Amino acid sequence: MRHVREILRLSLDCGLSTRVVGSGSGVGPTTVRDTLRRFRRSGLTWPVQPETTDTDLESRLYGVPGVASPDAASCRSRTGRWWRAS
Repeated sequence: MRHVREILRLSLDCGLSTRVVGSGSGVGPTTVRDTLRRFRRSGLTWPVQPETTDTDLESRLYGVPGVASPDAASCRSRTGRWWRAS
């Protein structure tokens, strides 16, 4: 489960560092930085509207769940190299 609202609150309201926010919300500092970057790019403002649900917030930041990743042939045609899922 993502802790988007908690990460945003600790970072934007409290002004805590990514390391402290990550520790407090149970995620790594890279996840905190990624969440903050996605929030900035989403065009939303903090605090978000009270009627915005966690699901709506996550879909604005992370996109629609279930979107397929590109297949190997598509990646090869764009990069000129083989791509292999691990």
